Amino acid sequence: MISQSTFVTRASFRRGQYELVLLGLLFTLLMTGCTALGPDFEKPEVSTAASWSAKDEALSDEPRVQVEWWKAFNDPVLDTLIQTAYQQNLPLQVAGLRILEARAQLGIAVGNRYPQVQQLNGSANRVRLSEKSPNFNALTDDSYSDHRVGFDAAWELDFWGRFRRSIEAAEASLSVTEADYDNTLVILTAEVARAYVSIRTLEEQLALVRSNISLQQE
Repeated sequence: MISQSTFVTRASFRRGQYELVLLGLLFTLLMTGCTALGPDFEKPEVSTAASWSAKDEALSDEPRVQVEWWKAFNDPVLDTLIQTAYQQNLPLQVAGLRILEARAQLGIAVGNRYPQVQQLNGSANRVRLSEKSPNFNALTDDSYSDHRVGFDAAWELDFWGRFRRSIEAAEASLSVTEADYDNTLVILTAEVARAYVSIRTLEEQLALVRSNISLQQE
């Protein structure tokens, strides 16, 4: 004969097993949720040739990038024109402002990983009993001070990797804006130098034409 207490013990044991299973499932879901949203970015592979099909011996394989390449001409006028273009070109200024905006967005994205709500408060009170109060005592100082300081902070845990992905996106956006600025800078410098060289070439041609006219007149 099975007593009632035996059934109670078995029911409690099964309930405990059921609760353990639920806790295990909940823990698994939480651990899965801690992974970042979406797969990590992988740079695509681009198939390129190991070397040029027809190599020029006069060319060097080592990178020699000179940022201020126009200074090789030793022309102060060209230097001044390019410097003026840097200061007054609107597309270049817009590209620079976009970099500042992208940096601000990156700062906001990084800040989301820290407490979003921060509050520091305090108060100070000085209380003195009235002379008409029944508890007033003229022989003692019936006054007291009350000082209070409090601090509150709250933030959202990045269980799902949303903040992490937003930081990665902001960093990528910043890289894009910086590349766009560099591209605008290169195009601007090339256009100014090309226009200046064209003007100098036309001036030399005009001088030759005038010289020929003078010789023919003589």
